[in-house]
Amino acid sequence: MGGNWHSFCLVDSVLTKIGSVMSQNKQKNLEFNSKRHMSFEQGFYSLLLLCFASLLVFTPNFAQAAVTTNAKINRNQTYILKSNLEKMARKDNAILDWRTQEFELKFDLPANDWYENLDLFLSAYPEGRVMRGTPLLISFNGTKPVPIYGRASRFDAHIRMDTSRIRLSGNSIKISYQTPRNAACLTPDNGQWILDLARSKLVAKARTKNRDMQIIEIEQRLAHAMTAPKRVGITAKGNYKLAYEALAAQGIAQRMAFVPNFKLNTGLSDMEFIIGTHDDIRPLLKKKSILRAPGARVMIDDRQKPTVVLTAETEEQLLELTRAFATFHLPSARRGSIALNEFYSGEKFAHGKTLEAKEYKLSDIDTPFLSPSWRPDPASINFNVKAPQATSAVLTLKILSSTDINPKSRLAVKLNDQSIGYTNLDKTSKNVSFTIKTGMFTAAQNKLSFEPEILPIVDAPLCQSQQNIPSILVNNTSKLSLKTSRLSFGTDLNRFAASGAPFDQNSTLVLTARTANDKQATLRLLGYAAQQFGPKWSNANYVSGLPTEKNRDQNILFIGPNPITDKTLFSAAPSALRLALGKNVLNIPKRKHNASTDQFASNNAAQTFSIAARQDNGQDNGARLKPGGLAALFVSPFANGRMIGVISSDQPAKFANSMDFVTNRDYWNGLEGSVSRWDKNNILMAQMAKPLPNSFGTSKLAPKKETLGFITVAKNWFSSLTQSKQKTAITDQSVQPTSSLQSTELLTPTLETTALETPTLETKKWNLSAFNFSTPSLSQIKLKGQQTSRDLKSWIGKASTQAFESNLVKQWWKDITQNRVVFFLLLVFFGFFIAALGSPMMSRKK
Repeated sequence: MGGNWHSFCLVDSVLTKIGSVMSQNKQKNLEFNSKRHMSFEQGFYSLLLLCFASLLVFTPNFAQAAVTTNAKINRNQTYILKSNLEKMARKDNAILDWRTQEFELKFDLPANDWYENLDLFLSAYPEGRVMRGTPLLISFNGTKPVPIYGRASRFDAHIRMDTSRIRLSGNSIKISYQTPRNAACLTPDNGQWILDLARSKLVAKARTKNRDMQIIEIEQRLAHAMTAPKRVGITAKGNYKLAYEALAAQGIAQRMAFVPNFKLNTGLSDMEFIIGTHDDIRPLLKKKSILRAPGARVMIDDRQKPTVVLTAETEEQLLELTRAFATFHLPSARRGSIALNEFYSGEKFAHGKTLEAKEYKLSDIDTPFLSPSWRPDPASINFNVKAPQATSAVLTLKILSSTDINPKSRLAVKLNDQSIGYTNLDKTSKNVSFTIKTGMFTAAQNKLSFEPEILPIVDAPLCQSQQNIPSILVNNTSKLSLKTSRLSFGTDLNRFAASGAPFDQNSTLVLTARTANDKQATLRLLGYAAQQFGPKWSNANYVSGLPTEKNRDQNILFIGPNPITDKTLFSAAPSALRLALGKNVLNIPKRKHNASTDQFASNNAAQTFSIAARQDNGQDNGARLKPGGLAALFVSPFANGRMIGVISSDQPAKFANSMDFVTNRDYWNGLEGSVSRWDKNNILMAQMAKPLPNSFGTSKLAPKKETLGFITVAKNWFSSLTQSKQKTAITDQSVQPTSSLQSTELLTPTLETTALETPTLETKKWNLSAFNFSTPSLSQIKLKGQQTSRDLKSWIGKASTQAFESNLVKQWWKDITQNRVVFFLLLVFFGFFIAALGSPMMSRKK
């Protein structure tokens, strides 16, 4: 109250003085106006005095305005950098107790900034019997620890670091649990502190330096959790504009921990990339002198926000430079410009090694490292799997451990957060094997983690045990042996999600987006795909429409709305894709509100719908698959040995929204079969993967002359045993889906027992001279026979996963009769069987 009263008195006094001055001026004005007559000399000097006073009054104002303007231009920009400790430490929390008494956070800061403040916002809570008077100690870059008293309850503390101690690299913040007073060491009775890293933050107030950014700082800013831009602008000019944008998005995403929002030409952005020839981008640059350097180069423009320029004298040079940017890391150059050839001496991007069905050493994949500690952080290795749904594995580990640990200590092994087993650390050297079942792998970003739980020896003093820090080593001779239960289908989207195949070589990517929103969604998808399997698409051609007929002998991937307009291509597409593009809806079982994978095993899309319809018991428990995204992979109708891929949406207006869903780990790894569809709640395998035909990618070899005579005699002899009859074509029939579904269990397909669509046969007579031995193939007959056997067993056991259909047996028999070789062998088998029954050996008396 006293302070407020003093302020009011001060205001009153000021107002009183102002009033008195105004009264004096008013009196002077009255006196001046009272003088009716003024001489010429008085008027002249009064005018001269007025001009001089005006000069004195207005000149400082102009000078001050000029100085202020220059100060705004040259003044360094000040901004805030911040990040959760969860992103910087890559874990949700840290535990401080008798096992781990200290947590250390190491980080770097951008070199192109001055730092005025560095603040730590720490959130922590206790568990167990934590003493109220025992503090947490915080030290920054070796300074004297500062105690924080949490009073044995949850707290949120704000700690300001010493600015003079800030380093550009190798900064360290140590948080430790102090040993209670009059105690030799921490014990389990002292409880533990949980550092909530998800709620803790590191905030810096930074100011840009008066110098240009350097090449080495580009990747540092993109990768750092505090400076990674959420919005990246891409401005490209020239005939190869589409390729520049696509390659730049892939190169940017591979340097970041997440995929940013890409902005094209206009819109707010945190970082800018300008791509074009010297002539095309000259008007866009602030520092035009950087264009004097010859050749293809990466340079940095002088702007308030970081601006990276990719430029060259010709468009061909610029295209090669952009491909190199999407393929290689930037060199560690402390200057503002690098040439194209400097890329090729650098390291190539690699995200997740793709594993096939063979044996690998763990060192060939990655090296799991467990730091010496009583509670070491889990070690992990990451990889992709070529055919995850058909792959199982055996993990054989050689484990070395210290002698001064409890034999009840153990090492747990997990795959994608699912436990695959554990082993006790009861020996200093131990070999142990774990079985990984089919279905546990995913296409991309598999995480095999090793999580130890180390206990001290019971009889040894606890304080003495803490002095002897144990260590565990997973030896490099450990092995991961993968095997598949069936051949990998070339038309399976799982392979596409794991490695980008078959579009990793001799490919064209057709980007059909026309609106800015759809283009930005396309770039986001390309960036996410590059994060999954690296620069596999950096050498592809990027066009906006289907290539001409002479350029279609390659793998073609369509990305964008309205993907297929060619009639030949549409007719060759799988039936489930044609139905989706025809705006047909499919009812699926009602599931959880989060993403789940609903799988329907079938030979074709028509049977998918019919199986789903049989699950409907008349109850309104079904959920309609809403308009959303779709992905497909099928054989190209334009060239032998080539594939067609589609990533789009069933409605053009839903494309951008659909790409937001598929750029998610669960949705991406849920791409299965030959056709997949998804919305915001579900991802559905709409059609099974189809085995590639025997002639795919190979040319038919003419028979040798010495075998022609034998083949002719065999055909004539076999034709005498058969009769000519009519064969009807087998085609897919479009079946409209029902209005609702009910299914209590997932319809899980067994891909090794099914094929996709029965090959269509033309109506013709049985003519051996035109006989094709590959239709239907032996593998297809075997697959359908296994499917019939499985369905029969399910029907006998009253299983609910798939109903038994007698027409499957009929279809199997038709395929056998259509294959002349199999039919002939079957007749021979029955002939031998009947002959054996009537032989004298069977009629001999005992």
